[in-house]
Amino acid sequence: MKALIALVILSMSFQVFAGQLVIHSKGIPDVHFNEETLSTRFTQVQLTTKLPWYPEEKAFVGVRVSELLSELKFDNATNITLEALNDYAADISVADINKYQPIIAYKMDGKAMKVRHKGPFWLVFDLSKYPEIDRADYYSKMVWQIKEVTVINANDKK
Repeated sequence: MKALIALVILSMSFQVFAGQLVIHSKGIPDVHFNEETLSTRFTQVQLTTKLPWYPEEKAFVGVRVSELLSELKFDNATNITLEALNDYAADISVADINKYQPIIAYKMDGKAMKVRHKGPFWLVFDLSKYPEIDRADYYSKMVWQIKEVTVINANDKK
């Protein structure tokens, strides 16, 4: 019985944790977002694109990473690292962010994304608009189940 109670508490805490997106950068306090704060604080962007994980196009709603960086005053950012709930991580240059305008999506086909459907947050590039990045090295940057974004500034030492 104790094990069952512990499992229920753990699963509930995972659900709460899974709905938070944390933005880190050296020398500043962490910034926390959920779907509601992202959708009210930033411009909602809609895009429909073909992705290699689905046979048909999918429609996404989210916020542009470039707007997120700009509004949070990360003017010297050079790269970001996205980390997933399973600790998978990928780096993306700000040059690619500005050129290809990926979004951090929180809705797919009109529904909030659950963890089992690559949510609650997924970095999505518009592969239909930019077919030149419809390749494996960009697929690996499209982190799903994002829990943290670390912003690397030009003056940061790794």
